[in-house]
Amino acid sequence: MNDFLTFVLYPILFSGITYWGISGIWLIFDLNVAPLYRISGGEVIDWKLYKKTAIHVFFVQMSTTPIVMYCLIPLWKYRGIDTSWSSELFSFYTLFKLILCPFIGDYIFYMTHRLCHFNLLYKKVHKKHHEWKVPVALAAAYTTMYEYVICNLSTFLLPPMILGINWYAANIWFIFSTISVVNDHSGYVFLKGSVRHTKHHKYTKYNYGSKYLDKLSNTEC
Repeated sequence: MNDFLTFVLYPILFSGITYWGISGIWLIFDLNVAPLYRISGGEVIDWKLYKKTAIHVFFVQMSTTPIVMYCLIPLWKYRGIDTSWSSELFSFYTLFKLILCPFIGDYIFYMTHRLCHFNLLYKKVHKKHHEWKVPVALAAAYTTMYEYVICNLSTFLLPPMILGINWYAANIWFIFSTISVVNDHSGYVFLKGSVRHTKHHKYTKYNYGSKYLDKLSNTEC
């Protein structure tokens, strides 16, 4: 299969449909359910910022992701990533690697996210994301291009690259991690991940990543 289709177009298409599809479902909530069940401080949604966020996210995703994915093709091939629909995809070994992806991704995100909170980097790289004190789902990728590459894409792409996982399994990871990060930014009280991450948006120095890493690093709130 054509490398561009395999390593660039298809994963962007699958993840993009997931990102905008799940964000669209939360938009229905924002339009028809809010202010009910919105986290305190975010009952009234700033629709002007929402529109700005939608335009910015689309631009960042479409201008950055294809370039990064294309540049990574030689690395995927060097790693010998299996791109065939083979029995390896359904093996216990692949399942084990898929289970490891979130743990590696958590570590990468925690470290890069904390890096983005250093004084100089915060102002230039990460402050934009914190324009939302109580975020909406679409704001998951509301970042500068620098943060999008350093923090977001690295969290998605490095785990399967490190593990050398089957490419179809890697795309499963891309989809599920997309669902997770979008839900964590939804801003609703009935999702624990959203409540945790909103505390980070409000207080900035806590809840950088997964609960167990924050507890280990004394940054849990």
